[in-house]
Amino acid sequence: MKVSSGVDLQKLSANDISLTNDQINIDLPAIEIQSVEILDEIVLDNKQGILKRLLANDDGYNQALTNLKEQAKIAAQEDKLINEAQQSTINEIKRFIKFIDPDKEINIQFK
Repeated sequence: MKVSSGVDLQKLSANDISLTNDQINIDLPAIEIQSVEILDEIVLDNKQGILKRLLANDDGYNQALTNLKEQAKIAAQEDKLINEAQQSTINEIKRFIKFIDPDKEINIQFK
């Protein structure tokens, strides 16, 4: 499973950015899970009884996929992974702003 996390910059408002002569201060929205994707096939071994197969033939694939996605989301919310996503976001935003104004000090924090 692949979980993509990041900041939804559409939630950034003008009140979240302040400028001074030598500083740019930004209060970013919290890191959110953007998507959960399956990277490989799911091999499911389901031993349904004959009656179950005849009356409600469901191999359990959809439920297995749902469970995997939920577990991936839970794992992605560990402090270590959130901190990595925050640091990566900070680095990318600072790099972008430095193209526009390389002389300003940039302070970024999360709400």
